[in-house]
Amino acid sequence: MKIFCINNTTFGNRIETGQTDSITYSKEFSDDNKLLKYIEKDAKTDKFLKVETFDNCGNRVAIQEYTYLPNKMIEHYKNKSQEYTRTITKEIKDSLYHITEVFESKTKPANNYINETIRNLEGKIVKMFANGKRIL
Repeated sequence: MKIFCINNTTFGNRIETGQTDSITYSKEFSDDNKLLKYIEKDAKTDKFLKVETFDNCGNRVAIQEYTYLPNKMIEHYKNKSQEYTRTITKEIKDSLYHITEVFESKTKPANNYINETIRNLEGKIVKMFANGKRIL
């Protein structure tokens, strides 16, 4: 079941939103009614699922997709000059939160990194690592 409503005009761009049973989406259109951006979110959690960006001719120039698993978020981004995957994992070990971010670039492997943040249960940072080196 689709529900459509036209929101408002922001900076001259028209925003159109809708919802199905599982997703909410919005479309941003230019003054001349060309699609500029399409966003999908999970209707229950309000987490991003997909973001597509378009040029003035209507060609898709970038896509960003998100996958959510228990304790993990995977983001995949691709445009004309760049493609990467970023994975964030959160888990509790020894009564501490371990948050690990792994960034893997297919186009620029020199930009790859792994960051880890360890927090106590109150949220205070206990340790931080960047590419295996302790920085805090």
